[in-house]
Amino acid sequence: AGQMGAFGAVKFEDIAAFIGDMHRQGVYVVGRMSVFKDSVLAEHNPAWTVKSKGRANMFWLDPFRQDVWNYDLTIAKEAAGDGFDELQLDNVRFPETWDVPEASYSRRDSPGNRSSAITGFWREARRQLAPFGVCLSQGGPSAGPSDPPGADPSALPDYFAPQPGSGRGWSGADASTSGRVRAFRPYIPCGTALADHNLQAAVAACRAAGVSGWVICDSGGTYDIPRDLISTLGARDE
Repeated sequence: AGQMGAFGAVKFEDIAAFIGDMHRQGVYVVGRMSVFKDSVLAEHNPAWTVKSKGRANMFWLDPFRQDVWNYDLTIAKEAAGDGFDELQLDNVRFPETWDVPEASYSRRDSPGNRSSAITGFWREARRQLAPFGVCLSQGGPSAGPSDPPGADPSALPDYFAPQPGSGRGWSGADASTSGRVRAFRPYIPCGTALADHNLQAAVAACRAAGVSGWVICDSGGTYDIPRDLISTLGARDE
């Protein structure tokens, strides 16, 4: 990753020390990784990409390739060793047809093969990360995928955390888990006047639906939420 220039602007020279400081303040620390959508890895390893009309694309990696799995799980294990409480793995899915037109893969593209690839990745992720005791979640538009991992609990994340407006929506994610996942923890948007106005209503809807948590998400990254509003949203563990 470093040789490819994936580090970008390093925000924390000592990430383990930063996480330790967060833990002392009672903060639960989640690290996010985009797995099969990675422009840096795609650019430097075109042989590992999903082919579009026979040529490498610049964003999507082939979920059938073990090399891609190994790359991401090596990074995940290092992050878990640094002390992250949870790793949220986004884009654990195959690209949509509009993402990669006329896509071709290293294996035959079929519903069964796709399901086996996603199942296999989650099972391997859970196996390799089990010694670290880190929680695993599936986030982003891929939460509640069209290719559900199946009934094997060893091939499921601990949480599904779908983003708002993610196509299949909350009901799709709930249907794909069939009650086997530990928790369903949706994102709630904030950061605009409309989103902030609906924030309390969205939290109330989450409680009514019986989900085991929720995540406030500001796509602009400012999180300019009034303290009194935060205080009214609920208990500390939410």
